[in-house]
Amino acid sequence: MQLRRFGVVMVMAASASLAAPHMVMAEKPDQNDSVDYAPRTKAVAGTLPLAAQYTLAVSAPTQLNEKGMEQLPSGITADLRVNVAFHPEGSSPAEALALVSVVPSSLTFYALGETHETMVSVTASANTTPGDYLYTIQAVGPTGLGWGISNHTLSITVSQPVLLDRTPPDVTITSPADGTAFTFCTGGTAIPVTISAVDPESAVTAVGGTVNGTPFAVNPFSPSHSVVAEGGFTAAAVGSYVLEAWATSVGGTGRSPQVSVSVSYAMSWLPPVSQGRTLRGAFPIKFAARDCQGNFVTDASVRVEVWEGNVLRKTAVLGDGSDAVRIETDQYVTNFNPPAGLHTYTVKVFFNNFLQASTSVATQ
Repeated sequence: MQLRRFGVVMVMAASASLAAPHMVMAEKPDQNDSVDYAPRTKAVAGTLPLAAQYTLAVSAPTQLNEKGMEQLPSGITADLRVNVAFHPEGSSPAEALALVSVVPSSLTFYALGETHETMVSVTASANTTPGDYLYTIQAVGPTGLGWGISNHTLSITVSQPVLLDRTPPDVTITSPADGTAFTFCTGGTAIPVTISAVDPESAVTAVGGTVNGTPFAVNPFSPSHSVVAEGGFTAAAVGSYVLEAWATSVGGTGRSPQVSVSVSYAMSWLPPVSQGRTLRGAFPIKFAARDCQGNFVTDASVRVEVWEGNVLRKTAVLGDGSDAVRIETDQYVTNFNPPAGLHTYTVKVFFNNFLQASTSVATQ
């Protein structure tokens, strides 16, 4: 922080005289020395706003010249001056001077080496420019008395308070979007996940995610107030997957809204169901399930349901016989024999108890 040197002085007005104690004579009245201070230096530091006080003991010189010795019995009054030596960039001399006050602002001495105390106060508001300030405080007596001037040094360092972050990061799964459907790939379906985590008060230091409650890997990232983390998982089977992400900062751990995605086979209905015409009598329900590379998939978890409105008319699973589901030359087949008359059915295909395809069929 850049500091500036100034010779700003605050002169305190003289106070009322004190009662004269027993006078101590100098051994060599033709000599003189300076005022002494205890402590000689003082350091004050803290965050804004800052209020501090300390006692400064001021001792008169132990020797004065002849004129000073003559005046001493009636009292010699020294005014206390506060001088600004340095102040931080962005502050003004007046602002710096306003931080320090001395009470009482003058002291009257009746004996050599006599000591009096004054209270030095440091007061910085929340609007004070933070940084380093340097002052000298002097007890200045009348001229011509051999009253030497010395300094008490005061340094002040004020800083902005550190905000306590009590708010966890705002976490969002930005990709994939809720409801995204992926096509199953043999050997596993890769699902990339992008997580956004933002905390304006403190850096995000950790990010993670889960799929159906199980953690998945997230790539390393640099801690920041705004993080975009990449991760993902491999879906081993068709079905529904619920994603959730979390992120941690000083403010705690935040969690994202859940995102649901699905993994399905590439389904296709085959004739006669695919032709969209009204069917008569018993007919086969045929369909194919393929992976992301177009290869036929054999999945023993297959289940076919036929519904008429809210009434389940048929359920078939993989097995032998015309009422079961069988696999014939890259297609699944099961037979359905509807009753006579006009009917409309909904045919549903499930794998791993997850709906993969649905179509309507009319019969007469």
